Amino acid sequence: MQKGWNVRIYRQSITKDGQSRKTATWYADVYIDGKRHRLPLYKSKPLAEKTARRLEELIGLKMAGEAPGADLQRWLAQQTPNLTKRLASIGLVPRSRIAAGESLSKHSEAFKAHLLAAGVSAKQAEQQARRAERVLAEAGCRTLQDIHIGKILLAIDRLKRQVVKKNPKTGAVESTDTACCLSPRSKQHHVRAIKQFTKWLATEKALAADPLANLSIKNIRELKHRRALTPDEAGYLIDWVSARGGDAYNLSGPERALIYRLALETGLRRNEIRSLKRTSFDFEARTVRVDSAYTKNRKAAVLPVKAATMAILKDHLRGKLPTAPAFGLTDNHSAKMIQNDLTAARKHWIEAAKDNPLEYRRRAESDFLKAETYEGKVDFHALRHTFATWLVERGIDIKTAQALLRHSTPTMTLGIYAHAHSENLSAAVNDLPDFANDETSEYVKKA
Repeated sequence: MQKGWNVRIYRQSITKDGQSRKTATWYADVYIDGKRHRLPLYKSKPLAEKTARRLEELIGLKMAGEAPGADLQRWLAQQTPNLTKRLASIGLVPRSRIAAGESLSKHSEAFKAHLLAAGVSAKQAEQQARRAERVLAEAGCRTLQDIHIGKILLAIDRLKRQVVKKNPKTGAVESTDTACCLSPRSKQHHVRAIKQFTKWLATEKALAADPLANLSIKNIRELKHRRALTPDEAGYLIDWVSARGGDAYNLSGPERALIYRLALETGLRRNEIRSLKRTSFDFEARTVRVDSAYTKNRKAAVLPVKAATMAILKDHLRGKLPTAPAFGLTDNHSAKMIQNDLTAARKHWIEAAKDNPLEYRRRAESDFLKAETYEGKVDFHALRHTFATWLVERGIDIKTAQALLRHSTPTMTLGIYAHAHSENLSAAVNDLPDFANDETSEYVKKA
């Protein structure tokens, strides 16, 4: 046998009931550096001989350190998954060729498992995987070999906004496409998801190279940004909701006002506030703690709370069990909730000047308490944006602002580095604007 490599085809002899006969299937003995590997081929001898010649070409290229040409690549693409797996196991083809022929759903599940192992929450992992799946399905991709930049760009442009509805026939809650295209911001989220998916595939050697490495989102821009509330807007909103907001979304007016107040003074996200219990608050130290399971960076957070707000919280939580949820905030409709409250508070503010035509007109034409202006829209997460804006406007150093917002780098906050001392954290929060006392409703009275 030639040293280095060689291929020999044969039919195997088997003995049954004392009779010796040859198998119908032809086999190939592949020798690489003197080591023998047996591969089952085909029942057709001409096809087995042709395959043996191709195997010798692959071995020769491997020994020379060269990649297969276009003709050999086409031949490899036509082979059965079982043969491809055997060739990958002995190093004649890269393992990415196996993955390329597997179903995308299998890769999506593995991608989701990777995100969970990396510390991403189950909800975020599900969301990223679902976004990537939507793009691939719209592009008509069935295997990894189908993924190309052109297909993906066209698919993202065609994606429609989805709404969650209950199927009247089955009773199941399903996502349904609407006639509206995705917003530029939603398109950005889908681009990031599919790019993260293919980058992970390349890292895992499921793809020889990332096919979307050059895919850019620079031409996909947001039409509307979130806007920050002014202190006057926040004060009026909180006073009005507390005094006159009434019940909505299973929350009383005072409870909604307290939720808004806490978000504005701590920068806590909706889901972080939802996770809070009575034991999350330290009334003596005037801090609130969010467990790592509910924070975006998977790290526990302890944040200072203003004294006046902590007093209201203490009264609100009186009588609740230690492990009871601090608030009845739900997982849905928080954006609509605050937008409805803003709209109602603005209507009250305008109507309060009905006896003064000039002032009435000025208020009607202003952007005060508008849920959406040319600067952007207000949703629940805009309260966190407001918190960050107020910190910067009051000259809080960027390192302290970064710590309060729990950003991983100062670049995420402003891109400017500065030094922060731990004692600055409480001082920064205490320097935020005061709201009117809920009992006096000063902003409402001024209207």
